[in-house]
Amino acid sequence: EFKARTVWLGSPEKCEEKYPKNSIKNQKYNMFTFVPGVLYQQFKFFLNLYFLVVACSQFVPSLKIGYLYTYWAPLGFVLAVTMVREAVDEVRRYQRDKEINSQLYSKLTVRGKVKVKSSDIQVGDLIIVDKNQRIPADLIFLRTSEKNGACFIRTDQLDGETDWKLKVAVGCTQCLPAVSEDIDPPIHESLSIENTLWASTVVASGE
Repeated sequence: EFKARTVWLGSPEKCEEKYPKNSIKNQKYNMFTFVPGVLYQQFKFFLNLYFLVVACSQFVPSLKIGYLYTYWAPLGFVLAVTMVREAVDEVRRYQRDKEINSQLYSKLTVRGKVKVKSSDIQVGDLIIVDKNQRIPADLIFLRTSEKNGACFIRTDQLDGETDWKLKVAVGCTQCLPAVSEDIDPPIHESLSIENTLWASTVVASGE
């Protein structure tokens, strides 16, 4: 059942609900699950499991055909190469995640603009995303520098499509002046998919 949520803009500490961190983690293993995980991924295939069973059968004298190394050396070589390759890929994934999570963005606060890491962004933060900058999380599009209140995003890193997607800022926030002296009455406006910016896409126009 869907329930309404209250999000305090600019004051995420007031949110009663707890949300996960905005950090990206594409690693498949950790230091404890690396070896078991790689072995499972290899031996879940029938042919690899077949060669393992054949190699193990050579420890039984009645089933022994040749020297043990003729069975275990090729199998061990393949497993060693696979583990080295997986380890290199895992390190690269860790480095990419660290780079993305460390990217700095401008956040609006009562004290003005401050820099914040992508992994430290919280629900309710007001984030400024510049042109050609990656969108760090799923965002509500409140305001843009474009006079028509719209901008385009590139989603090729998300879905492989090269066509730019049109996004429209929320009307009531786009019309607000840069500096407001009077407190306007509350405005109720429904949001649509056009008012959202998707994580890992790139702003192609406006900011």
